[in-house]
Amino acid sequence: MLFKEALRTGFFELQAARDKYRELSLLDNMQVDLVLRFIEVQALILSPICPHVAEKVWELLG
Repeated sequence: MLFKEALRTGFFELQAARDKYRELSLLDNMQVDLVLRFIEVQALILSPICPHVAEKVWELLG
């Protein structure tokens, strides 16, 4: 199945993009709205693969 590819994109590639954003924004502050949107998107993408984790993330986001 395509779970491996979805996990690679939904977790590892998004984490790499987040890390790159963090590196680029060292001089400026990270935008809170953008970081929260990142967390929402990652939870949505990962929800079919690991629903319990995604549900906990949604719970923490409010």
